[in-house]
Amino acid sequence: MEVPSLFTDQPLATAQLSPPFGIAMPAAVPPVLRTEGVWKGFFSGSQRREVLRGIDFQIRPGELVFLSGPSGSGKSTLLAILGCLLTPDRGRLWINGRDADRLTIAERAEIRRRDIGFVFQRFQLIQGLSALDNVALPLGLLGHSPSDARRRAADLLTQLGLGDHCQLRPTQLSPGQCQRVALGRAVIAKPSILLADEPTAALDAVNGREIMNLLRDCVKRTNVAAVIVTHDPRIEAFADRICRLEDGIIVP
Repeated sequence: MEVPSLFTDQPLATAQLSPPFGIAMPAAVPPVLRTEGVWKGFFSGSQRREVLRGIDFQIRPGELVFLSGPSGSGKSTLLAILGCLLTPDRGRLWINGRDADRLTIAERAEIRRRDIGFVFQRFQLIQGLSALDNVALPLGLLGHSPSDARRRAADLLTQLGLGDHCQLRPTQLSPGQCQRVALGRAVIAKPSILLADEPTAALDAVNGREIMNLLRDCVKRTNVAAVIVTHDPRIEAFADRICRLEDGIIVP
């Protein structure tokens, strides 16, 4: 029996990819995320350093976009702004057409819960919870019953190749398995935006490719807009588009 693909009722072998890998969305499709002239700086003592300097960025549904560049170039800061974890000092951010400057703290939190899935660099799984309960957690926060959340989490973990590992805790899983759990947690609530910070940094080449295959499959089958921060040249072929940052700006 074939397992349904992520968020669809079609099996993996027959589900239609939308849009096909490598084909950009039409310009008429509005961006899910858009920034205009974003600046962000931080103080170290009395000295201020501008980390982002006038960033214009956008991503449409079904795109897989990498942010690359040297350490300190502003990639993680931009990702945090796109995820409503930081606010720009100057410039604008739009999320699904909503002006983030006009959102209350509560509305920003609601966007993070409903519209954005996060995959963190070091997994950030809750050590006291099983793989199943880690994945089910976002649905509980959205008001799903415990039984429904756990059922859907079990189905998703099966699709991710961890059906026999549902009751194991993160300390009992390999790094590659932990990253699959983290990906499941990020996508189970069907977000329109997926943000990942160095998703292959802790993985060997084989596990890194497997994670990126799963992530790319999710992007193309569900039309989620995915932004990936990475230093890993081994996975660049998975990107639809690569934005390179240097000294706080996007360079050609």
